[in-house]
Amino acid sequence: MSSEFTDNVIAEFRANDGHVGGDLAGTPIILIHHIGARTRTERVTPLAYSSQADGGLVIAASNGGSPAHPTWYHNLKAHPTIEVELGAETFTALAEEVTGAARAELWPKLVAGSPALDEFQAKTARRIPLFTLTRRSRSAFEPRLAALRRSVFFPARTEPTYRAGGSRLQACRRPRSLGSARPGRWMSARPRANPGRAESLPMVARFSARPWERASVTGSGA
Repeated sequence: MSSEFTDNVIAEFRANDGHVGGDLAGTPIILIHHIGARTRTERVTPLAYSSQADGGLVIAASNGGSPAHPTWYHNLKAHPTIEVELGAETFTALAEEVTGAARAELWPKLVAGSPALDEFQAKTARRIPLFTLTRRSRSAFEPRLAALRRSVFFPARTEPTYRAGGSRLQACRRPRSLGSARPGRWMSARPRANPGRAESLPMVARFSARPWERASVTGSGA
């Protein structure tokens, strides 16, 4: 499909709750949001699909009988978790290629519902790949993802101790305000009181927003 044709199908799909006309009238269509295997750019592609008894969806990488797989095939293999627009609904799905005996059983059922698939297969020497799209509940992983993000961007307050030249220094890893946390910012570290050492040591410690890093501290005093 040309870029202009694809854009028109997408616009018509969204304006009519998943229904399109013209050459695709009566064809069940979904929009898949997939990530480029190399570019990591999100793309949206309209595809025909077949509904399964278990509620899953099946799509075929026919590419009109072309000798090469469509681009989205490689993207789904690299990044199988995708977003799907079905009618007015959008959900997360896991794309898995159907192979072996499962494909052999599924293929005749798809051809019975869409004879064009058999025509596309006759045009090419490659075996047309099939994918199942299974709904994936966001609630299963979003809390863990949110917790991970909080642990990375808002680490627990710690006050690690650094050693330099026999002295111990206390350096705070985070600024007083969460809003001013900037990885790579330089902060001065004040030495602890040391009765056995009169002179102070000018020290500089590199601030890190990641609590597992250890900054390097060098003292200039002898």
